[in-house]
Amino acid sequence: MKEIILLGLGNTGDQCPFSSDLEIWSCNNFFNRFPDLPLDRVSKNFIMDGITEIEFDYPILRKLHCIVAPRNYDSFSNIEIYPIDEVLVKFKTKFFSNTVCYMIAYALLKEYERIYFYGMDMMSKSSYVVEKGAVEYWMGIAHALGIEIINTKGSATGKTIDGRMYGDWDNHHDEKLPEDLAQETRDLVQTIPGLKDLSEEWVKDSNGNWIRREQRVVMEGHPLLVGGK
Repeated sequence: MKEIILLGLGNTGDQCPFSSDLEIWSCNNFFNRFPDLPLDRVSKNFIMDGITEIEFDYPILRKLHCIVAPRNYDSFSNIEIYPIDEVLVKFKTKFFSNTVCYMIAYALLKEYERIYFYGMDMMSKSSYVVEKGAVEYWMGIAHALGIEIINTKGSATGKTIDGRMYGDWDNHHDEKLPEDLAQETRDLVQTIPGLKDLSEEWVKDSNGNWIRREQRVVMEGHPLLVGGK
């Protein structure tokens, strides 16, 4: 089976099996996030923004096997141009919210059959609100193609706010997030301006049974979403 590890910069990246034989792709300044990871262990490093000396250490970048970027840079001989035209033709979407989306699309283009996520947590305020949806969209494309994505338990990606399926499915309550992560996610959502967080959609009644409470308010007054219950 053709497998690949996609390594993000989130906390669960520490769980990545660096000693395995699987190929690893990472992104941006992974070498700062994982200082003990040998540079040659990452076969491709994706940088979809501009590469500037303010943000990146050029001597380190030159030591990498390959930098996947939107264009060539005179400062580097290890650039691989991201095949954006081929990706757009094959998948017929421009829904890319971050570098992870491009990494998933590239893996699908190269016909990997199993993708492991490490550090793809989407647990910062901006990544949860702005980026998470498109990453999950590409996870859905992978699923539709029969590609297996194996994620970490500590990631919010591909999960609802508390890890529960929406709806009245009594036999699926055991599929919730670990409580500490669920609480962390709820705390994160409460920092989003204009968002009323009633995220405990499933609560226990006096007998300890799970019941569904009233539908939570999504975002009052948002022009793209209907506020209210």
